Amino acid sequence: MKQAGAGAIGGAALLAALLAVGCTPLSEELTQQGMALAESGDVAGAEGELRKAIEADPQNALAAYQLGALAENRADDHTARNWYRRAATRAKDRRVEENNEEVLLSVWALRGLERVNRRIAAAEGTAPEPVAPTAEASP
Repeated sequence: MKQAGAGAIGGAALLAALLAVGCTPLSEELTQQGMALAESGDVAGAEGELRKAIEADPQNALAAYQLGALAENRADDHTARNWYRRAATRAKDRRVEENNEEVLLSVWALRGLERVNRRIAAAEGTAPEPVAPTAEASP
């Protein structure tokens, strides 16, 4: 899946990320299916599976992050901001692989949140919102 400003999580990195995330087996399986659908270009199918993953385990930060990336890719910045906030809030110490280095999933989510906050602020002519993962909104 192509993500604005971030590398796609795929293959071995995907498996490592999912294991690190520690979500329930059903949520993990749905996340894998959603990410595979996104990589194949089926965005609607991907979003459906990722939303099911969140329903199965509301703490699934990786699925929330991926939903944020999908929303960002279609320029739905308000929805992306909400998913990125949710991912950053839930990610805590969960790690994923980026450019052969482990990074906190929350860092990825905060990077996405910062990007969409800047675009929203530019469109609205306001200052960007802070990126601290303190408030959670529903997408």
